[in-house]
Amino acid sequence: MRYMRLKKATGVLVVLGLILGVQPCIAQQNVIHWKGQGMYADLPPQKDFPGWFAGSGGAGKFFADWIKRRSNGRLIIDMVPPGSVVKARESLNAIRTGSIDFIGHTYAGFYSGQMPEANVQIGLPFAWETADEMWDGLYRWGLDKELKKIYAEHNAYPITWPMGNIYGFGTSFDISTPEMMKGKRIRALGIYGAMVQKLGGSPAVLPMPELYQALMLGTIDGGIHGAGSLQESKLSEPEKFFVTYPNLNTIGNTFLINLKKFEALPEDIKTIIREDAPYIMKGWASDYSNYARRVLTPLVDKGVIKEVRWSEADAARIRQMGIGLWDVVAKKSPRTAKLVEIVKAQARALGKIP
Repeated sequence: MRYMRLKKATGVLVVLGLILGVQPCIAQQNVIHWKGQGMYADLPPQKDFPGWFAGSGGAGKFFADWIKRRSNGRLIIDMVPPGSVVKARESLNAIRTGSIDFIGHTYAGFYSGQMPEANVQIGLPFAWETADEMWDGLYRWGLDKELKKIYAEHNAYPITWPMGNIYGFGTSFDISTPEMMKGKRIRALGIYGAMVQKLGGSPAVLPMPELYQALMLGTIDGGIHGAGSLQESKLSEPEKFFVTYPNLNTIGNTFLINLKKFEALPEDIKTIIREDAPYIMKGWASDYSNYARRVLTPLVDKGVIKEVRWSEADAARIRQMGIGLWDVVAKKSPRTAKLVEIVKAQARALGKIP
């Protein structure tokens, strides 16, 4: 009888707890914490860019805030400052070994030496001149599906998204024509280093946070980067020219998640990340493209930066040169060849190549 009374009392307490929402122990057990780090610093609050937007460095924090809300507080990504756990070149290794759970965000060009397929992921020269074209290639032509198979071998789950549609040469010297790059040292990652070489320049692999100082010291003469970096990384101080036409490509940026941590998530949270995250980041990318132009325009109006648009003849020649490098990437491995063929099929469908 005593056992029955105790059992009944316990049941009443459980029901009361449910009614009152008092479930601290259960709730605590269901909260998953990941350690996350981005590669680019957040911008301080700015009156001209209201809301959550904080430049490219804000992407990881934006995603962390979104997934916390979307998972009803069950997945929390604790973001730490850039460089505090891992450097840009070690992004993939850190995720693979579990040194960090979430990279938000990185640029796959940093580890293209380890994973040559990254050259396709970052965007082949002139393959995707708009964010919509990149999205189409990733999620409609099947590139994302193939990339996920490759990343799985590195114990990583990627979320790739288009970022910015003003991607070009920013320089401390006059670059009114492509020939003026001859003899200059240019920060260029992945296959874009080969493009710099073809133009007579010397490519350098350099993380974005180091570019400002290198430009100020004169050890670097310019770099390939998005227009937003003129503000985010203060590159408008050492750089005086920025090429906006032709647009080299839409930048492909990536969140990386440790695959074991991803697979250990409850099924509903995994589904949210698989199905919703790409669309959420597409919206973010749209905002970023507008932001990049809003950064560039006042700098040009004030005479801080000279916006350079190469002639149609130069643009056509550079496009042909860049597209010619696709086959260089294809030769890096059988899998890069497969990815390049997907890009070519999409480009033919869009009328970009014959």
